[in-house]
Amino acid sequence: MLYKIVCDGACDLPENYITENDISVVPCYCSVDDNSYPSVEFDIKKVYQYMIEEDKYISTSMPNVQDYLSVFEENLKNNISIICICMSSKLSGSYQSAMIAKSMLEESKFEGSVYIIDSQVDTVVQGLVVQECVEMVKERLSIDIILQKIAMIIESIRCYFCVDEIKYLLKGGRARGILDICNNRIKIKPILTINHGEHQLLAVSRGNNKAIQKMCRYIREYFEVVDECPQDYRWCIGMGINENDAIELKELVEQTIGVELDIEIQRIGVVVAAHTGPYLMGVAFVKKYKKY
Repeated sequence: MLYKIVCDGACDLPENYITENDISVVPCYCSVDDNSYPSVEFDIKKVYQYMIEEDKYISTSMPNVQDYLSVFEENLKNNISIICICMSSKLSGSYQSAMIAKSMLEESKFEGSVYIIDSQVDTVVQGLVVQECVEMVKERLSIDIILQKIAMIIESIRCYFCVDEIKYLLKGGRARGILDICNNRIKIKPILTINHGEHQLLAVSRGNNKAIQKMCRYIREYFEVVDECPQDYRWCIGMGINENDAIELKELVEQTIGVELDIEIQRIGVVVAAHTGPYLMGVAFVKKYKKY
């Protein structure tokens, strides 16, 4: 059975990777100046500049059921099954839209099947899960093994990120209730993770350097506990417009771990940037499926 990998517009991967691996991206929608556009149409660098220069918010909405139906039906009629990896169901209704689309197709007489996965994350972290799924499909693993290993990969996810201004998180309601101690007037930077699909505050810091050091401390402590090889994990650093900080984070992560890592630096897309601002930065890693 052939499999088509599908993700939503919150998943951030290099465009050439998406093309080379024939991944279908079901777009989210973003509203700018009262006009709504599919997320895939945005030039993210221009979005960052817009947020900085205009000091305006961008609102987002999930893919609708018809968006998923169109992609699912197109492949199912060609006897291609779907593996759809959605952003966290606790951050968006994208997963629910995909599930409704799947249920609407259950009475259809297609030979292929649809498998919907809640990645419990978003942006470049979601991209890491997709990349591992791509490798498993290429290896022609059975769907039962793929689903089993994806569940273990999701359980292994660790991510640490900081934002420059909390106003975007508060505006979107993504972290309401956990950031009250972060007073934006005194430039406290929250360091967060995603735990069971939701944002969780880990610490606060003043300045990028201290934030980077704290994130690296969490990484070191994690590997001290699990006693595993960091090279058994797939790594990525996500960044907004702050490329120099991302490079510094990459270098310090490798110094902290003590080994050279194949860490991709990937720009975070509009769907997540709308809720975090243009200066988001973080590091994420997931255990490779071959190491289970």
